[in-house]
Amino acid sequence: MDRRRTASRVGSPDVDPPFHVRQRLAAAPGHRGAARSAAQDDRQHGAERRLGEVGRRDRRRGQRARGDRPGVDADARREGRPRHRRGRAARRHGAQAEAEGQGCEVGQGQGAGAGHRREVRQVRHRRSIVRDGARRECVVLSTVREEPVKLVVTIDGPAGAGKSSVAKALARRLGYRLLDTGAIYRSVALTAKQRGIDWKDGAACGAIAAALDIKFDFVGDNNCVYLGGEDSSSAIRTPEISQGASIVSAHPEVRHGLLELQRRLGAGGGVVVEGRDTGTVVFPQAGAKFFLTATDAERARRRVAELQATGTPVDPARVLAEIRERDHRDASRDIAPMVPANDAVLVDSSAQTLEEVVDSLAKLVEIRAAGS
Repeated sequence: MDRRRTASRVGSPDVDPPFHVRQRLAAAPGHRGAARSAAQDDRQHGAERRLGEVGRRDRRRGQRARGDRPGVDADARREGRPRHRRGRAARRHGAQAEAEGQGCEVGQGQGAGAGHRREVRQVRHRRSIVRDGARRECVVLSTVREEPVKLVVTIDGPAGAGKSSVAKALARRLGYRLLDTGAIYRSVALTAKQRGIDWKDGAACGAIAAALDIKFDFVGDNNCVYLGGEDSSSAIRTPEISQGASIVSAHPEVRHGLLELQRRLGAGGGVVVEGRDTGTVVFPQAGAKFFLTATDAERARRRVAELQATGTPVDPARVLAEIRERDHRDASRDIAPMVPANDAVLVDSSAQTLEEVVDSLAKLVEIRAAGS
């Protein structure tokens, strides 16, 4: 073949020869292609390569817009079924399932431990976008981690039923604060005694309740009570102060003075409240309510063991009589009597260990929290 004639035909102004042809022509002596520098050839080759990449990218975009990519079933496209995806795209597509209807949908999931754990919400938004001149609908998934759902948990019941031990262990288990309302009434009785005020003087005891400076704080495993900055945890637990607390709690002035204090201390949830009317009067809208009880003999035995552990001399028969007397007084008073709330769960701890009671209560709290 005549190289000069071939070069004249292919190298005409109307035809741009391929790169490999230009290389052969440039090697021919005397041909005008020989005047081209290697740098010019390289630049031309690079431009052609880039144009080819742009063309391939445009073709892929068109395939995506039509759903014609290799490996996508045509029937699945027509029926709206999910496409075949691989790896990370498949996992992402599984989370971004098409939302029903317009607007926003919320799906909720939870990790270990409900009611005191972080809640994970998956929010799907429909969004319209314009691509390649066509408007398309897409779904955008957002994962939101929120603060855990925290309830107010009330535990009511008579003396010696184990309310203090159960409430403390349950608060530890859930990561909640502990509010001992019985300790608040005991603190009023102790303060009245220290000031020489008769427990039957409702107005004077009510003034003490309205100005009570009380604080709770866990020290180790003990929920310590501070009155005026002084640790009074042991002083309020004597049998005498227990009887005084029962007397002062019957005064309307005292109950009114302490009601807002108790509600303020339990505000925001995430608290276990122990007392005798916490589920009926103080927190009637509590998320979980329990009424803990046991037989008279079992409660007296526990009370005797508690007092003996502190070195307090005790008469078992007298303790049993005091428990029955206090039960009658607390249940028969006109204001906020000690009765189970209508929606409270009754728990008899007579034949159960502390761990068994706490386990059952914690599970019920988790169920209530999950449904909130």
